[in-house]
Amino acid sequence: MKKIIYIILFCSLAQTAYCKNDVLDVIGGLIQNGNINEADQKIGYYMKRYPNDVDVLMMKGNVELNKGLLDDGALELRVNEEESVFDNSIGSITEQTKKVSKQYADSVEYYWKKAVSIDKSRVDIHKGLCTLYGWSSQKEKLIDYLPTLKKYVENNCQSAYSMGDYARLVQERGSFADAISVYKAITKLFPDCAGFYSDVASVYFKEGRMKAAKCYIDSSLMKSNKDAMVYDNAYFMYTIWGDYDKALICIKKSSEIKGSKDWLFAEFLKAYVRNEPTMRVMGERILNDKDIKNMEKERKIVSIILDNNNNVIYDKLIEVRPYTSDDLMIQNKWISVLPNDARPLLKYALIQCQNKNYTEAIKAYKQLLTLQNKLSKSQNDSVNFYYAWSLYDSGDRTGSISYWQRLFSATDFYIKSAATYFYGRILLDSGKKEEAIKVFETVSDKASSSKYATYCWNLVNKYK
Repeated sequence: MKKIIYIILFCSLAQTAYCKNDVLDVIGGLIQNGNINEADQKIGYYMKRYPNDVDVLMMKGNVELNKGLLDDGALELRVNEEESVFDNSIGSITEQTKKVSKQYADSVEYYWKKAVSIDKSRVDIHKGLCTLYGWSSQKEKLIDYLPTLKKYVENNCQSAYSMGDYARLVQERGSFADAISVYKAITKLFPDCAGFYSDVASVYFKEGRMKAAKCYIDSSLMKSNKDAMVYDNAYFMYTIWGDYDKALICIKKSSEIKGSKDWLFAEFLKAYVRNEPTMRVMGERILNDKDIKNMEKERKIVSIILDNNNNVIYDKLIEVRPYTSDDLMIQNKWISVLPNDARPLLKYALIQCQNKNYTEAIKAYKQLLTLQNKLSKSQNDSVNFYYAWSLYDSGDRTGSISYWQRLFSATDFYIKSAATYFYGRILLDSGKKEEAIKVFETVSDKASSSKYATYCWNLVNKYK
């Protein structure tokens, strides 16, 4: 008799423990503590009792999602996969990028879609589905679902920015083209959001897709709800592109919105670059106006320029380390002021290269190649290095070959190993595996000395 009572009591306790109202706390707590197997077991009890409860279905989907992520560690030692010559770190300890296989994604989708079919107002689940499609790199499903999400969120720019996070999830998983498709889908849902168009312009700009960037930044400026950030983005881009007049218009608009006087320095630099007579008046105003705040660096630059001693001005300006857009304008000015000194052109070309404005960078490096007899060994290596990278990253890999080859004897191992890797990569991608391996082996024994030597070591071990 005692045994039977125990069983009855156990069943009674079980009914209390699996009340549908506590599913979020019970299952959520287990997931948060990493007890996925126990969560999987207990959610089964809830599903048997409450198969059509929205919260139970949602948590069932969460359990399936975490099962799909179960094999992923929170942190990993990762080789730096960013090929850019401007990122020299070999690797880092970082959180893994969350990825979900299609098998688990389909299971999660089933439960979450069933949940929102019962309660369409559950914005958290609609957003969860979009995150799921981003994590599982299902671009088409994400694009198809965004209009559904839009029905249940506010019709404003903040919602567009939030949706932009889903595009970034896709991009983080390796597909720029798919991410752009998502960004474009969002612009169609929020056609009047200037800020989001500006964000898309920035995405293109960072990828060196300048024509597309210009298209979107121009579109953002044609809309009515522009904020200071839109104008600031436009100011930076137009400055890089050399359109100082349009850049000045943008910084004036931004300053008006923010109630600042940032535009004064931009106008001073434009006048300085173009030798306009208003330069000194603008400069003295910047130096003497006590209401201008947070412009210490700009005031130093103005003071140096107004000193008007060409023999020392350039060296002093370099010491100030101007901000990127300001620096570009200054270097552009000094290219003509110091025609026998390659430093302004070297810096101008480097800034354009760093910002992936390769059309202008390549033009500048071609000019520098004609001056190689006047440059030091390190300067020549720098010209060949960044010129080769500009060609390579802009799509002209064949054109970059001879410039990588020139760097095989570079004294800087970072430059030498980069040239070796990129040349070997070109050979490998063209089907010349044996030849590529021989190239990689010339630096692979120093894998710990640079990220490119690490790349070479990895490829040797993969293909040999």
